[in-house]
Order: sequence, then C-alpha cells, then structure tokens
Amino acid sequence: MFDLKPMTRTRVEDDGTVTTAEILADVHGTGKVFLAVDADIEVGDELTYKLPNGKPRTIKITAHKVYGVGTGMGHTKCLYEVVTEKPLRQPKRVNLPDLHDLISQSSGAQFASQHYDEAVFNAFKAIEDRVKKLTGNSEIGKRLMTGVFNEQSPALDITSDNADASQKDDEREGFKFLFMGAAQGLRNPRGHGPNLQTSEQEAMEMLAFASLLMRALDRAEKRLGGGQA
Repeated sequence: MFDLKPMTRTRVEDDGTVTTAEILADVHGTGKVFLAVDADIEVGDELTYKLPNGKPRTIKITAHKVYGVGTGMGHTKCLYEVVTEKPLRQPKRVNLPDLHDLISQSSGAQFASQHYDEAVFNAFKAIEDRVKKLTGNSEIGKRLMTGVFNEQSPALDITSDNADASQKDDEREGFKFLFMGAAQGLRNPRGHGPNLQTSEQEAMEMLAFASLLMRALDRAEKRLGGGQA
C-alpha cells in the first residue's frame, strides 16, 4: 500500500534528552508522510532520510492520526514541514516559575522558544504518560482518564488530604471530568490537528492547569507508596 523506507527518527524526550531510532515511513511531496498503524511517532519528532540525489533531508511532524485500526488497512498519516534550520539539539532546560517541576521539564524549552502549542501538548502528554505509568493502564486520551478516574472505583486517589467523605466524592467526580477534558480538549487538538497558534497568555494558563493536575497526581502517587514527585 505504501513504499516504506528506513529513516532516522529524532525525538526530544520529556526530560530534555535527545534520542534516535530507525523507523519506516513513506514521505509524499504533498506534505504528508505515511507509517505503520503502530508506528512510534509523535508531533515534534523529526525524520531524516536521503533524497534521490543522495542529499539528506529532515522533516518535522506537525500532526498525526491513526486510521483503520484492526481492519488490515490500518496506517498512520502525518503532516510535516521541512526543517531548514540547524539539526535538532538538546534544548536548554527552562524553568516555569511556580509550576510543577514535571511541567517545566516537559514544556519549559518549548515555551521559551515560543512554540506554545507544542509546550501545551507536551505538558498534557506528560500527564497522560504519568497516569499510565502509575496505573499500568494502556489506554490513551479520554478513554484512559475515564477508566482511571471512574469515581465508583478510581485507580488513583487524587482527593485532598483534609476533605471529608462528601467532599471527596465531589472531588473524584470533578477531577474525572478535568482529566478527561484536558485530554480531549487541550492535548488532542494539538496532537492530531493544525497549529492552533495559541497565545503566550493562553498557553501559560493551560500549563498552570496542567500543573494543578500534576499536583493531584503527586497525592495519588504518595498514596500508592511511590513517594512525592
């Protein structure tokens, strides 16, 4: 179906380190690149490959979506832009004052370089990754949050330490919708769609919301016996 060729994928991880891996992809001159349905690819990844004339070319993934899972025709379609600047390097760690340290780690460099949508995406991806790690749940996005924070049998206890029983019930239900909404309304549009051109002020407010959710996960992890992040 596609003419997949080996390419080098370069990624900046949440802790700021740069990793590389070989990946198969089919790049089209129309701004689209196609990969296997289970390809490990994310917004912000860069793919480097050789043109027919032997010169290297690097493209940056700007959006992706998976189609046809389980149908035998499944594939991942991404949008990309050609990278013309210097090769990807490890970004300088930038602290975001008063925000959770994990949000600074995941989003500080992108926020400082004015890549606000990428900063927001990385923040809520970090939240999703932490929820998965704490629970062992392999779902993603809204489905993950719905299952983990189901107030009838929550996998994580994010309630306030000094809340009484009725307050805890309200918090469980409310935070379930906060986590679901964050995945559906803030992370997903920046992972599967065009650049939304979020302003600096809006991005900082979204990162503050991400910080709040991270601190709720601190409480949950402490109760699991994992200690404070």
